[in-house]
Amino acid sequence: MKILAWQVASNREVVDIGKNYKYLFNYLPTEKGKEFSNLLDFSSIEKLTQSLFATMKLFHQEAQTLAQKMGFDYDKEVAEKMIEYAEERLKMNKV
Repeated sequence: MKILAWQVASNREVVDIGKNYKYLFNYLPTEKGKEFSNLLDFSSIEKLTQSLFATMKLFHQEAQTLAQKMGFDYDKEVAEKMIEYAEERLKMNKV
């Protein structure tokens, strides 16, 4: 959620996202809010796993955008290796 808060703050001079990101979704485009809300289905282990990987991929996308916008480095290769490692570990645990 912090990366989304930084995205919002980078688009505005002053913003109050509230305690525990209470107002964050007021500042996000509807599409982005729905995308994040879809990550919150923890009704089963399978859904939780899907949420984990979708969250990692969302963070990866948002971090790249924010890094470019704010002029700092984001090590895309390391992030992709981390996601790949997590996927491999999950496959190993299923066997």
